[in-house]
Amino acid sequence: MSSGFDTVQKYKVGGVDTDFVVHKFSNKILFVITQFGKITNIFTVCNERNYEDEIFMKYNKQLKIQNKFGKDTDEVQAALRRIFTQVDSKGLDVVVSLSLQEVNKQILEEIVEILQQILSR
Repeated sequence: MSSGFDTVQKYKVGGVDTDFVVHKFSNKILFVITQFGKITNIFTVCNERNYEDEIFMKYNKQLKIQNKFGKDTDEVQAALRRIFTQVDSKGLDVVVSLSLQEVNKQILEEIVEILQQILSR
C-alpha cells in the first residue's frame, strides 16, 4: 500500500525506533521525525540569506525557525538549527516535526546522516 509520501522509513536512532517521513513539494520539503508515532509539533525552517552561488548558500546559513503547532522549546529549536545547518534542503523551505525522547549530539548526528542519505536518493 502506497503512503503518498516520497519516503516513509523506520530507523534506529539512539537505540529507539524512529519514523522518518520525507516529501518534496514544488516549493517546500516536509520532514516528520518521530519516536512517538505521531506529530507533536510543526516548525518552519528557512534560510534567510539568498545567494546566487550554491557554495555560499550551503555554508552560510542564517536560519529562521518558527513554531506553527505544538510545544516550542529552546531544546527543539537548537536541535532543528543543528540539523538544518548541516542538511541541504536544496533551497526549499522546510516544514518539520521533530519528536524525540531525548536530544543529544549523537542523536542529532545520526538524524543528519539519515536525512542526508534519504535526500541523496
